[in-house]
Amino acid sequence: MVNQWILTALTQCTPPLCTLCDQPRETALPLCPHCQASLQPVRHACPQCGNPLPATTPPGLRCGACLDTPPYFDRVIAPFHYQPPLSNLITAYKFKQRLVHARLFAALLTTAIRRTHSVLPEIIVPVPLHPKRQRERGYNQALEIARLLGKQLNIAVDKKCIQRIRATQPQSDLDAHDRSRNVRGAFVLRDALPYQHIALVDDVLTTGSTVNEIARLIKKNANVKTVEVWCIAHAGG
Repeated sequence: MVNQWILTALTQCTPPLCTLCDQPRETALPLCPHCQASLQPVRHACPQCGNPLPATTPPGLRCGACLDTPPYFDRVIAPFHYQPPLSNLITAYKFKQRLVHARLFAALLTTAIRRTHSVLPEIIVPVPLHPKRQRERGYNQALEIARLLGKQLNIAVDKKCIQRIRATQPQSDLDAHDRSRNVRGAFVLRDALPYQHIALVDDVLTTGSTVNEIARLIKKNANVKTVEVWCIAHAGG
């Protein structure tokens, strides 16, 4: 009992530490100002696919790929480039069970979403893992971020409506063309989606093949009109 009291007292007296440098911080975000400044924001991006664009691109202009062959999803929020130090944190979170990083990712995403949204989606849907892969990893990294986003934005999270029925090859091993073929037919819609506007949540967006396949499935089989994609980082461009 005494030891627990001492531990509690020390915890309350110790200032919170930065996720990156372990130095004391005085902000609600789990980063000190110096480490926060080291992140590389995406300043100019296609409003539909989120792919980074040149600084001279007029605001709101979609990229050539979206104009030529639009994806099934309608909008991407991916506020940072997938580069160090953020990419190192994501790798540790995804493959080394550093689940504590989900708090930082959700906080950064919440800031970006509130800055750009006047009307929020009705539901958040995390990109599902195949059951076998989730058992191996022990958790679904997209779901952990989605849960925190749901609490911070006061939006319900539906983790059951989409199921991954085929264990696909890891997307990181494939090029853009093979990624699209790899996830074709990998998902099914288990439950009805009585929503008009949803957000798909994942950790990183690269080619967008996975979320595009899910968005295709949703728009083909449900009455959803708008599908957004929320990721902490964009690995394209």
